[in-house]
Amino acid sequence: MGDRDIHPTDEAQAERGRALVQAAVAQTRAPLALRERIENDRSRAKPARRRWTLGGSLVGTVAAATVAVVLATGGGSAGLSVAQAANLAIRGPAAPAPAVDATHPGQLKRSVGGVTYPSWQDEFPWKASGARVDKIDDRRAVTVFYDNPAGERIGYTIVDGKALDEPSGPSQQQGAERYVVLRRGDRTIVTWRRGGHTCILSGPSKVSSDKLLALASWSGTETS
Repeated sequence: MGDRDIHPTDEAQAERGRALVQAAVAQTRAPLALRERIENDRSRAKPARRRWTLGGSLVGTVAAATVAVVLATGGGSAGLSVAQAANLAIRGPAAPAPAVDATHPGQLKRSVGGVTYPSWQDEFPWKASGARVDKIDDRRAVTVFYDNPAGERIGYTIVDGKALDEPSGPSQQQGAERYVVLRRGDRTIVTWRRGGHTCILSGPSKVSSDKLLALASWSGTETS
């Protein structure tokens, strides 16, 4: 047998080789077709994803709007509190002090809703030194400041309109008026209702609650 003759065994092996090559080609084509089908499916799915993204953005916008409403309304807050109104005294005067009423030396020429500010200077070492007017939570609040010779300052705030909710705290009843004492940081606060309005006396903690109570309850006819 010559060198160019092909042995049957070699032919069989060659046939198996061709079969393996065809199988390999088929395996390569199949994933390619699968990838093309997946890409087509992805292209068709893109509009749905865009609609979902738009919907998600809308949900986020609605949620943000809800938060804004909660912040604007105070999350259902009951409105201005005594502690918030007392903070106005920390801001200090923005106008001169009201003058003493010459016909009623125990009063100043300033009132809110019929409630007149006292003049303590003839009975206590506290003299009116300034005033300010604020509007907070749609409520007008007027504060008159009083200074003593030691340089201490207290603020007397009257909130116009309906009385604020009475806070909880130690209280003292004197006649028809009930005085509640609060501590807020380095401030002492005494609050009560007079003439249907909320009155607040606020000062540094070194001014005792007893002194504030004595000033708050002074009727204008007592002597020190």
